[in-house]
Amino acid sequence: MGPAHIIVGNSEDIHAVAVAWALERAGAGVVLWDGIGVPDSSVVTHFPTSAGSDLRMGKERINDVRSLWFRRPVPYQPLAGLDPVSLKFTRNELQSAHGSLAAVLRSKASFIVGDWHPIDAGMKGLQLDAAVACGFRIPDTVITNDPAVVADFRARQENLLVKHFTPHFWSSEQNRKCWQCGPVVIPRDRKIDDASIRACPAIYQTLVNKAFDLRITVIGHRIFSARIVGHNGTALLDWRPSSVKPGELRIDWYNVDARTRTSINALMEKLDLRYGCIDLAVDLQGNIFFFEVNTGGQFLFIDDHIPEMNLLGEMAGLLLAGSSDYQALPWNVANLPDFESSDRYVEFRAATQRFRQNDRVITRVDQDMVAI
Repeated sequence: MGPAHIIVGNSEDIHAVAVAWALERAGAGVVLWDGIGVPDSSVVTHFPTSAGSDLRMGKERINDVRSLWFRRPVPYQPLAGLDPVSLKFTRNELQSAHGSLAAVLRSKASFIVGDWHPIDAGMKGLQLDAAVACGFRIPDTVITNDPAVVADFRARQENLLVKHFTPHFWSSEQNRKCWQCGPVVIPRDRKIDDASIRACPAIYQTLVNKAFDLRITVIGHRIFSARIVGHNGTALLDWRPSSVKPGELRIDWYNVDARTRTSINALMEKLDLRYGCIDLAVDLQGNIFFFEVNTGGQFLFIDDHIPEMNLLGEMAGLLLAGSSDYQALPWNVANLPDFESSDRYVEFRAATQRFRQNDRVITRVDQDMVAI
């Protein structure tokens, strides 16, 4: 294979599939890597020799990597037929082999977005510290598993917001359903069990009285801002499309002020990110609050509501250029409606019918997969 653009993700993630499709439409060579597995297309071979490093992924020889996108990597495909005694050992070996593959890919790549494992930039505590340093306002926050600290903190809050660190999903093949963990508001008069607090640190915050939410998608050096409210024009506790009913969201273009743009640019530089989705909110007094940066965030649901933003063309343009200063792929090459009319999308939908899920926001959930 000649110059290649590698997406380390999986073929049941619509973002990985859509961007691969867009790059191919632009004439680029693309490998969408589903993780190490048994099929011929999923074997990996590495020859480290005195003449140089020779890497093969499936049938493709990979030596010139123009761009490398770690898009919610799945290290290995579902395991079957293994002796239960050897399962833990095999998983550990597959994780380590994936890390070895990722390191070799990084050494060959000219431009890299993301990483094969959770990076510091994705850690919530660091993000909050960095946001304050970059001029953002954040809600009053404590991250702890100390019941006394939680009791003292909540005594000063009318309503306490409790958030988790990472997304988590449960799935049922029998019911063909998928559930997710989300933020919870706990009124002052509701007791929290000390044992539950001690079990694991959580993020405790003052509940912001929001007028609306902002979803800021940063691709390279470009900033794209969208305002999000419920269908009745009011803010939602959790606006994620997987948490609301179809048609319940209103999303439109929003121009952030110069000061906020400066803070966004400073934050991306401080966290060394080339791509990220920043969640902000504006309260009833007009104050802007920072919540988090999702370093592997979703963006196609924005294209659903604001087609002219065409974040699909932007993301593909970033990878094609291999530079944060890039030109988006034009509409006639890459856009969401054309992708959804393509054979690639038909194949994708056929492969993801196991659950009644919103394919814009949920990636594959399997028993033998690592959390993504």
